[in-house]
Amino acid sequence: MKSSDSIGPTLIGKRIVLGVTGSIAAYKAVALLRSLIREGAVVQVVMTHSATKFVTPLTFEVLSGHPVSTDLFEAHQEMKHLSLPAQADAIIIAPATANCLAKAALGLGDDLLSTMLLTSQCPLIMAPAMDGGMWTHPSVQEHVNTLCARGTAVVTPELGRIEVVAVATAEEMLQVLSMRLAWSTTVIMAAAVADFRPIHPASQKIKKQDQRAETLNLERTTDILASLSAQRTTQLLVGFAAETSDLIAHAQAKLTAKGLDLIVANDVTREGSGFGSDQNAATLIDRQGIMTELPLMPKRALADAILSRAYELIRARQSNQTPTTVMGGR
Repeated sequence: MKSSDSIGPTLIGKRIVLGVTGSIAAYKAVALLRSLIREGAVVQVVMTHSATKFVTPLTFEVLSGHPVSTDLFEAHQEMKHLSLPAQADAIIIAPATANCLAKAALGLGDDLLSTMLLTSQCPLIMAPAMDGGMWTHPSVQEHVNTLCARGTAVVTPELGRIEVVAVATAEEMLQVLSMRLAWSTTVIMAAAVADFRPIHPASQKIKKQDQRAETLNLERTTDILASLSAQRTTQLLVGFAAETSDLIAHAQAKLTAKGLDLIVANDVTREGSGFGSDQNAATLIDRQGIMTELPLMPKRALADAILSRAYELIRARQSNQTPTTVMGGR
C-alpha cells in the first residue's frame, strides 16, 4: 500500500518483529520501520551481527522506542528467541540475505534471528536482497521454494546494481556519472571535488627558483552537480553544503541554484563534528523548504538518516523505476 492511499493506521496494536540481516539494503529497513510504526504497529527489531555493520542498532532503537536484540547469549535478553516470537503477530525479515534464506530453509539456528525462526508459530514474511546472479542461483531458488511451500511469504527482490568506478579528475567524474545518469533514480553527491584546477599542469615537480614564489594560474572546474541537474529527467538529486557561516541561507541558495531535491547542510566549524571526527550533525532541506534537524550523532547513523529521507522522497514521487544509487562529488 502506498502511503498516500492509507486512510488511517491499519496495524494498531499488532506486534511485529523486524529482522534485519547483513545486506547493503539494510538502510531500507529504517524506512520500513517508520512505515510500520506509522500504521500503528509495535515493532521489536532483531539484527544479525553483519547487519550492524551497515546500520547501527541505535538508529532502530531511537525509531522503534525499544532496545534492539542482537545476541543470543546476552544475559539481559532473557530467552529472546522464545519470548519475541511468542508475542509476535508476524515476523518480517527485510532485507533477507542468501545466508538467511538458507538457514531458514534448512532449519539452522546459530544466532538470535535464525534460532527465533525455529520457535515461531506466527506468519513469516521475507524480503530477499542480493545481487541478481545470487538470486537466480539454483541453491537460492531451492531454498525459496522450500520456504514458500511451508507458507512463508517471500517478496520478490527488486533488481539493482552497485558499481565502483575510479576517477582521477573532476572531468572524469562528470563523464562517468553522465554515462550512468539515465539508469539511476538517485544521485548522491557526497565527495568534495576541487572547484579549481591549474590551467597548465606541470608534468614534473616544480623546483624552487632562487627562493622566488611561483604563481599558479587556476581555472574553474566544471560544476558536476549543476551539469547533472541540467541533464536529469526524473532522478532524485541530493547535494551537500559544508559551510563556515550562514549555514541555512547558503544551503538554500545552493539547493535552488542547482535544482536539487534535497541538500545536507553542515557547519564544518562546529567543534566535535565534521572533519576529523566520528560524529556529525546536519540539517536536511528539501525543495519544498521542509527542514529536518539531525543532532550530533555517529556518522553512520547520520548516513542512515540521509538515505532514509531520500527514500521517503522517492516514495512520495510514487516512482515505478528500480532504485539505483549513484554516488559522486559535488
